[in-house]
Amino acid sequence: MAAVALRSTTIPALTVTLAAGLAVLFGYWSAWILQSAEPLHADGAFQVRSLGDDASFDDVVGELDGIAAGAGETLTVEKNLPDTRVIYADSATAARWKEGGYPGLPPGEAVEVHELSELPFAEYRQTYYHSGGQQVFERYARALDERGIDYLEFGSQWLAYLLGQRAFGSLFSLAVFALAVVAFLATTVAAKREAVGALHGDSVATSVARIVAATPLPCWIFAAVATVAPPAWLAATGRGESLPDYLVAWVAMLAVFLAAAAAGLFAARIVLRAQAIPQLLRGKLATPVVVGSNLVVRGLSLVLVAGLVVEAGALGAEVARQREDKPAWQAVTDVYRFAITGARDDPSVDEAVPSLAAAVRELDAEGAVLFASATPNPDDEEELHYNWAAFERSLSPGPEGLGITDDDRAGGVILVSPAAGRQAAQWLIEEAAEEGFSPRVVEASGYSAFTWDAGQAEWLPSATLHEPPILVYPEGRLPNDEEILSAVSNGSLTITGEANAHRLATNPESGSLIEAVDPLAATWAGHHRTALTTLATLLAGLLTAVLILAGATVLCALAVRRAVIGRHRVYWLLGVPRTKPVAALVALEAIVAVVTAGYVLWSWRESRYLASVSDEFAHANVFHPAAVGLVAAVVVASSALWLAIVINRPRRERQA
Repeated sequence: MAAVALRSTTIPALTVTLAAGLAVLFGYWSAWILQSAEPLHADGAFQVRSLGDDASFDDVVGELDGIAAGAGETLTVEKNLPDTRVIYADSATAARWKEGGYPGLPPGEAVEVHELSELPFAEYRQTYYHSGGQQVFERYARALDERGIDYLEFGSQWLAYLLGQRAFGSLFSLAVFALAVVAFLATTVAAKREAVGALHGDSVATSVARIVAATPLPCWIFAAVATVAPPAWLAATGRGESLPDYLVAWVAMLAVFLAAAAAGLFAARIVLRAQAIPQLLRGKLATPVVVGSNLVVRGLSLVLVAGLVVEAGALGAEVARQREDKPAWQAVTDVYRFAITGARDDPSVDEAVPSLAAAVRELDAEGAVLFASATPNPDDEEELHYNWAAFERSLSPGPEGLGITDDDRAGGVILVSPAAGRQAAQWLIEEAAEEGFSPRVVEASGYSAFTWDAGQAEWLPSATLHEPPILVYPEGRLPNDEEILSAVSNGSLTITGEANAHRLATNPESGSLIEAVDPLAATWAGHHRTALTTLATLLAGLLTAVLILAGATVLCALAVRRAVIGRHRVYWLLGVPRTKPVAALVALEAIVAVVTAGYVLWSWRESRYLASVSDEFAHANVFHPAAVGLVAAVVVASSALWLAIVINRPRRERQA
């Protein structure tokens, strides 16, 4: 391998290249995350939470649409389906996006665009995302106030979305740290120049000017191309409307990375000014500082890569399992869930809850209510509670396959117990006894049940359970009023049929309790989409981490080589094998490998512990065996590169 020299221009060049490249990468990445979480152009949002005074859907939505059109701004509502992102926009925006395609990020995403007038159920209680800032929002607010409609304002959640992305946050922190280290090395490598500058009383600005002057022209060309290429690509592909979001993110990222470089420069000046000027004039770096920096930078880089590999493996397995559940959820087309609002105008809470429960019981008498609750028992095994309608739709091969007939509809409570797991059903028997009834036990095997649980986050429960214990309530038996409210709120109680769902949501006595109506499958799809976005972010973060690791490995190896080259040169001149110094370098690298292996072992033990505590925790913390092999390959490749650079003898000395 040809020798690699650590020249005074090497790291300044990397500083400029890294700052420009990372600003583009993280600028695009952050714009992608934000537009995946909120519709394009959103800089604020408000949630309509109650029905107005004699306000029809056409009147309310028409007025909001007119405000958006008059201000030249966008107003959108977002929904999700298992395979598609659905955006309802004001009429002007919808017409533009239908004609030219949705111009948001990421490219290639399946997006349907409709007008606000096409919102499901003709329901105006939605979360609306708007552009135009506070001034435009005040116009929406006045329109809603005049109609007696309760609403809640909240700003764009961009910071929460970015901080909530684990891969983005980890990689961004590492990138800032790496750039500070590069700037630190850029200054310390030019130790001789800094020493001369110290003798002449040079300022920080002079140090910066030296780094800029030492940067080769190709690096400036790369920085210019990296700056211009993304906006040009967005414009050429019809995504010019995404350009403002990207530019804002790019400027913010560039400012942060330049600040990190400045911090590294200041730290280097402090270290250098604390050293003896004669030593600096010889251009010699302090070996303990170099070795310590190597251990910290290499160790953090490898641990971060290992952490992302473990997380990506776990979430990848989860996404693959969710894809197996997708067909079951795609078949759930007529079931709707409700979100309960905090708005309480008229009627009051005490009056509205019984009214809501009465409306639910009326629908239950028509067979339009599904009550399905999946809860863990004390053994942390899932047990199901169904009303008869949910039981009929959930069980495979069906109630008849278990010897349960229509004659049991109005009978007593039935407990379906797995033949091989009577203990699991025992908890349900005891629970039923506490409620004052004794269920008829039906032992069965080979059955499965759909859970109707759309989950709460990206880690979704399984759509189907194999041989769970099931407590089945007869027709006409629902919980008390407060429990009905709770079941509606948490999604355990759902309604079949669009007309029935709309009827409950617009009930004049209890409709103000309901904030929104959504297809149950759409709720699951939203969580699944979150998992897909997070996985894509993790994979992009992993690729970025590997690139940062490669750069950090080269930089650290060059710095260590410069610090130890004198000792190795003595061995070369004497013709003595370098067994001892090479062994010391291998031991130094082994420390980094051991730290990484320790982290992987800790991750594995943590997943095992969580699995022993809870099936739910185990489900969300799978340790994929392939992670060990991939991390080992990264460690070996990184160590081989580091050792090759540090140990290799310069060509000019081999020729001599």
